[in-house]
Amino acid sequence: MTSPSLIFTIDRVKDLYIIAALMFSGELKMSGVTLEQLNENVLELKKEVMTLKDYLREDFELADDVKRDIEESRRRPISEFVKHADVMKRYS
Repeated sequence: MTSPSLIFTIDRVKDLYIIAALMFSGELKMSGVTLEQLNENVLELKKEVMTLKDYLREDFELADDVKRDIEESRRRPISEFVKHADVMKRYS
């Protein structure tokens, strides 16, 4: 499960990326923004990216019940699974 702080960080990085893309494309005019403010935003973004990298470096281990579920599903024959076409027919 993704931690709430990781979700916030990912959303914040996406927002800052979109703002930067709009600025460079010329679609967003940032009048009144100083270099100091821009530098603060870049440093903030850098810290959030480092936090993301820390999350990705962690060694995650699956819980025992999840491992059992995976093993059980691997033992099931493929013929028991629902075909993609059947799912599409039912839910389309």
